[in-house]
Amino acid sequence: MNIDFLADYIVLVAFGVCICVGWILKQWQVIPNNIIVPVLAIIGIVINMWSNDWIITPEILLGGMFSGIAASGAYEYIKRFITKETTESEEQ
Repeated sequence: MNIDFLADYIVLVAFGVCICVGWILKQWQVIPNNIIVPVLAIIGIVINMWSNDWIITPEILLGGMFSGIAASGAYEYIKRFITKETTESEEQ
């Protein structure tokens, strides 16, 4: 199954805001981890609607949700990459 077409739906502003909000939520130990992804998806939708004059269409909905979920995945990828790089440099 090829899902490359979803990359066309990433909204950079929503993605950036969601990465920042996701990082803040991860640092704030009060929020459980399983809540962060749905919160980022909702924030992505709101940011995408805001940037499109509060219009809601399926494309805006998908763009917002995908941007929020992609931000969560990007955060985890970067965190694992940095952790792997740190452990490799300590082993040498």
